[in-house]
Amino acid sequence: MVGDGPDTLLWKAVMIVGVYGCLRRVETTFVEWSNVLLNKAADSFLVSGIMRRKQVGPKRPSTFAITDDVSVNVLKRYMSCFPQSERRGRFFRKLLPNFAGSLPRGSNRTLGINMIGKVPYFIALRLDIPGEDAAKYTGHAFRVTGAAAH
Repeated sequence: MVGDGPDTLLWKAVMIVGVYGCLRRVETTFVEWSNVLLNKAADSFLVSGIMRRKQVGPKRPSTFAITDDVSVNVLKRYMSCFPQSERRGRFFRKLLPNFAGSLPRGSNRTLGINMIGKVPYFIALRLDIPGEDAAKYTGHAFRVTGAAAH
């Protein structure tokens, strides 16, 4: 996707975490700031403590790493939209345009499960996929895509 407007940067961040973690939309919704750790030495992100919703067997939190340079840079840009004092609670929040600078600024409004579920649809529209075909892309696309890629 070309451009880094507030919505595009947010969609990229949601897509990266959802695909790398093979997360359902409800699991993506409840990722918190404390779950996402930047490993500066390895230049990667470690996402830990994600509770799976339909896990068979004993319930254990899952952990995954985001290591490729492009994804790490997108997540760094997303995180830099929020001051250190506001980095608590849910990770995915609405971004507002910042007319004074290049990066958007973060708000306190968190994304709900339905908005997280619509992100693949918005990405499909941005890629000029026709509306009736774009509607087929739902929040389940992240889990399926992540499973196929790994």
